[in-house]
Amino acid sequence: MLGRTLLLIILLFPFISFSKSASLITLCKKNNPAACKEYGLMARSSKYLQKSCELNLASGCTEWGLSLFKEKDNFLGEFAFQKGCKLNDGDSCGYLGAVIHKKGNIENAR
Repeated sequence: MLGRTLLLIILLFPFISFSKSASLITLCKKNNPAACKEYGLMARSSKYLQKSCELNLASGCTEWGLSLFKEKDNFLGEFAFQKGCKLNDGDSCGYLGAVIHKKGNIENAR
């Protein structure tokens, strides 16, 4: 019995995952920032993380900034951290301070 249950789970998992993805995309299209962020993280899509930030989800700005730095777009990544920090996200403020400090502008990093 356990073998059948496990097999069923394995066979249905891609459909469950696809269904969740489709639901998140639908919610994101309806301007749900949390859905945009979750799908962006799940699909590793900077586009959806950007939308979550544009919809003023502070943690979405942080995640978007991190993805941009991984893609080597430091200018836009810094912008994302600035917006997240303005929206009172401590992580964005911390990353922004680190970016400014690394650029050698220690006074502005405080």
